[in-house]
Amino acid sequence: MNERWVPTAAVAAASIGLLVVLVLAVQGNQGMAVSTPLGVITALVGVSHDRIERMERAALAVGESEHPPSMVQILYLALLALTTTAISVWLAGRLPELALGGQVVVSESTWVILLVTTNALGLSTTRARDLPGAQPIATAIIYVFVASIGARANNDGVH
Repeated sequence: MNERWVPTAAVAAASIGLLVVLVLAVQGNQGMAVSTPLGVITALVGVSHDRIERMERAALAVGESEHPPSMVQILYLALLALTTTAISVWLAGRLPELALGGQVVVSESTWVILLVTTNALGLSTTRARDLPGAQPIATAIIYVFVASIGARANNDGVH
């Protein structure tokens, strides 16, 4: 066999194998709609159609119970975010930098990220996660944080 056809043959064999697995999965879940990516995944995993319907009804019930956050709730979320950040920055300034082979591996900014993330995970187990608007506000804060990291990046050595 010519060596230049080996990658093509490998892709063809993998495609045929995937097709066989998909057909077997669909045969095992007759009645499931496989026309969508979710249908393909549920057919492969073996989730019943009844369970998917119950999950969709539960998701709709949660979505209907949410309401826009009030000003007090937004201020409470802002207070939580600022307090968590302030405590993390204060504590990170008192933690040592960790070096490996002469290179700093964990700096003060790394400690801040780790502490804020740990505190946020801890807060997600409290009633604060049930406040309306918690997820969109947290997402916006993450976007601003990532943008600030990008704005401070030093790209002089990149060619």
